[in-house]
Amino acid sequence: MLALAALCLPATAAAAPWEDATTGTIGPTKEWSNKLELADIDGDGQVDILFANGAGYNSAEGPEQSRVFLNQGAGKPFKEVSQQVFPQPGQTRVIKARDVNADGAVDLVVGNSFGNQSWLFLGDGKGGFTDNTAKLPQQNAGIGDLELGDVDGDGDLDIVLADWGPGDAGGEGAVTQLWLGDGTGAFTDATASNMPQIKVSWSWEMDLADVDNDYDLDVLVSCKTCDGSFLFHNDGAGKFSDASDLLPQFPNNYEFEPIDLNGDDFVDLITINDGPGNTEHIFLGDGAGGFDDATADLWPANANIAGDDNMVAFLDVESDGDADFVIAGLFGNDDRLILNDGSGHLSLQPGAFAPADSQGSLGIAVADLNGDNKIDVVFSEGEAPQNADRVFLAVAGPGRHRRPQDLHRRRLADPRGAGGPRPRPRQQDPCHAPRLQRGRRRAQRQRR
Repeated sequence: MLALAALCLPATAAAAPWEDATTGTIGPTKEWSNKLELADIDGDGQVDILFANGAGYNSAEGPEQSRVFLNQGAGKPFKEVSQQVFPQPGQTRVIKARDVNADGAVDLVVGNSFGNQSWLFLGDGKGGFTDNTAKLPQQNAGIGDLELGDVDGDGDLDIVLADWGPGDAGGEGAVTQLWLGDGTGAFTDATASNMPQIKVSWSWEMDLADVDNDYDLDVLVSCKTCDGSFLFHNDGAGKFSDASDLLPQFPNNYEFEPIDLNGDDFVDLITINDGPGNTEHIFLGDGAGGFDDATADLWPANANIAGDDNMVAFLDVESDGDADFVIAGLFGNDDRLILNDGSGHLSLQPGAFAPADSQGSLGIAVADLNGDNKIDVVFSEGEAPQNADRVFLAVAGPGRHRRPQDLHRRRLADPRGAGGPRPRPRQQDPCHAPRLQRGRRRAQRQRR
């Protein structure tokens, strides 16, 4: 009888998968944070947090101190070491943690915008860094994003940079840059010889992925103010050709995120804000370097929320082996969780973040911050009055959260700074290379 009565009780509301733990982790911040990076920069096995700060939407509003917080372990406040790592403020858009000189220690590549030189800091593996910016190409650019990977197959990391030029974003633009690494932490500008001479006026996001299954990294560049976005195919030696006609073209794209969404072993793409009413798109890859718009079939309108969003991060929140993702929302669009049924069909899980009151989420990254085998979420905040970065710790879900093994790299809790499953491209330090997607494995099977 008691069991029957219990069945008749009203259902209680499910707990939010993530709860705000900012106060007990990093505390209050106030700068304009653009992107963020999660990596173990001091070699203690804990994931640290780096916020790329610098005020300004499409024009500079002043340099700011980027913030660095060292993880002290579960239940303890993070330790701030911002000025020890970055001695001066900047107009910083992006920070990437990689081992560029193959010494086993995490280094930091810093992309600066609005006509400022980007920076390189070499790490000692214990949290100390030495300025090595003199070994970068010297130029005043507008870097909206950058990625590192071995694009020319020589075994060391190179840098591809989305550049809108030295002035305000949205103007004439600039060519996507390529800096080839020599394995010692020095880089040479190969943009003129190796990249399509196509100017991109305003890009906040670029990515590397093997979209055509030819065993090299191709380049995807979003554009806010262009008629569409850009795809550059790699010839295997680091020379790129324009293949943008193989992408569905829509203006106002803020983001490319490569992922195998439907489990066919080919790279697919999520885009942000380039749909009707600033909704999103799904582009399914054909494995040969082209993509088809599958948004209408896979992403129902009640889960594809109109409004201003900025970025995506993937994870497997249900531990069912497929790619779910979280979206960073702006100005009343909640940060939210999108669930995948395994075939690429998506649904919205309401109330994923408690409280859902951040207003200016510009960046998002995921990792297990406290060692409980659940993936936590960090947001970088800008463009909003409070500009308070946020840390959300996972508190609910069916056991261990994980990332599907085919997920594109986005720095999880690898103690050396790259995170996620170890990639297979040719690298001196494969832990710090962008992962070549599962489509490669399918191509390998087909070629045997």
